[in-house]
Amino acid sequence: MFHLNRRIGAIDKTPAVEVGNNLILAGKLWAIESIDHKKDKVYVIPAIAAKKPVFLGSGGTIHQKISEKMQEVLCSSNSYSYLNDAATLELKGLREIYAQLGVMPDQRVVFSGKNETLIELFAGTVISNTLMWMIRAMGVEQVTTTGLDHIKLAGRQEGILELLESISNRQWNTQELWDITFPYEIYRTKFSFYLSEDQQKELHVSAMVDVDRTVEFLRGKQFILSRC
Repeated sequence: MFHLNRRIGAIDKTPAVEVGNNLILAGKLWAIESIDHKKDKVYVIPAIAAKKPVFLGSGGTIHQKISEKMQEVLCSSNSYSYLNDAATLELKGLREIYAQLGVMPDQRVVFSGKNETLIELFAGTVISNTLMWMIRAMGVEQVTTTGLDHIKLAGRQEGILELLESISNRQWNTQELWDITFPYEIYRTKFSFYLSEDQQKELHVSAMVDVDRTVEFLRGKQFILSRC
């Protein structure tokens, strides 16, 4: 990030970095004046407007064991005294859906609706991202992950179970996943500015891609299709 051609710091490349937004860096409030996407440079000026600064951080990643525990909670009837009334009611509603479908902890549900298909993966951030890129590599372009690391596909995806099986039986390499990764999906840190493209790729793959674990997960789970 630059002010009057003087480098004042580094920020992660996210959709929040856009002209007109305010952000805080080095203890000061800055307004983004322009962005040079080719050179990965952001030019700022001291902010005058009272527009709230954007938050450039993220919620972090979710470990696979945490996600699997979420699934176990949904499939159980255990009560938790520390939940307030709103949380207890929300959990009850989610459990009713899973109970009606007879979902077990080693199963995963795919909700197929008219406008979208949702894979409630409960596998953690790395496996979720890896599977998203695998699905995209198989030709499904409109696919994203959600805040809970589930996978959302545009429209009703006929043959989604067959697609997941094909993914689990295919030989993969990280290069083909890297090739279809959007720039804003690349794992970056505040030090990414100093890395070469090859180093950035290595960092991204080591942090966000695990082909073997994803394939193992797919082969070890039974997917249930629910049309809604």
